[in-house]
Amino acid sequence: MHAYLIKPLHRRALSSLVALAACTSFALASEDTDRRVSDALQAAVARLVENGEIPLDALQDLHLQLDAFNTVRFGALVEGRFDSDSDLLGLKVLAVASDSPAQKMGLQPGDHIQSVAGASLVGLGALDAQQARAAVVFKQVLSAQNGDVELLVQRNGSALALHTTVNALSLPSMQVSFAAATTSHGGGGSGGGRDVDTCGRISQLFVGSRSRAEFPLVIIEIDGKVPGPTRADTFRVAPGLRRVTVAEAIDPREFSDVALARRSRDGSAFRHDIQIDVDAGVTYRLAARFNGQVGMLRDNSYWQPVVVSEKAEGCR
Repeated sequence: MHAYLIKPLHRRALSSLVALAACTSFALASEDTDRRVSDALQAAVARLVENGEIPLDALQDLHLQLDAFNTVRFGALVEGRFDSDSDLLGLKVLAVASDSPAQKMGLQPGDHIQSVAGASLVGLGALDAQQARAAVVFKQVLSAQNGDVELLVQRNGSALALHTTVNALSLPSMQVSFAAATTSHGGGGSGGGRDVDTCGRISQLFVGSRSRAEFPLVIIEIDGKVPGPTRADTFRVAPGLRRVTVAEAIDPREFSDVALARRSRDGSAFRHDIQIDVDAGVTYRLAARFNGQVGMLRDNSYWQPVVVSEKAEGCR
């Protein structure tokens, strides 16, 4: 049984819808905003159907409810495809836009980003379809920043610490509904029932404390499935016991060179499962608690995932 309360949709299709909506200027007059958002969404849906990325009947009576999220303009194109050799060096930079925060901080094509805001990008492995997990983590962590951001970069064998300032934009939650192909549905029945189903949320949005040795982590799977959409840092789930597979994103500077090499080589060393009994209307925020690197060469007891916050939030 699918764990999520919205009708399944191809993750690439959902990401395209969110990306286009995020690019719309909300400073325009109301009627101009309506027209631009409508045009952008219609064009995105038409392109996805025409390209065969989603079947037309998958849109019938579909309702999407997307949580609010942050986005930032950074100005760097990074490698999204997984490569095992490059993965051990960090996230490769392919291009840097002129007059962007990335250019102003001194980032260059060919650099390998090893951490962003203390979250490691080294040795994170691949998602489905050979997508580099480091690219997803980079986008998620960066979009949660507002102000000074530090990147640790490897360039020609040398380690560099680069700084820049980013301004996060908080975009509102969205609801997108597609009507049935015919009027025989009547607008009621089971389609409306999905709107009132109660859910909970599991979040990797970092709200931990460095004074408690807490660092960001990345949600890899929930009940054995890759969560989506990939831009999100908070995921809706049905109430009940959920098995969450997570990877730590502890600052590489916490490790010795030997421990860091061990961590980069062994993809299982920085992963854990955590069981969460999800209540309806509650958001659970997770973090990685660093226990010290002593046990690192024996097992993965050097860290553990913890729930750092349980917050009552309506979830429909």
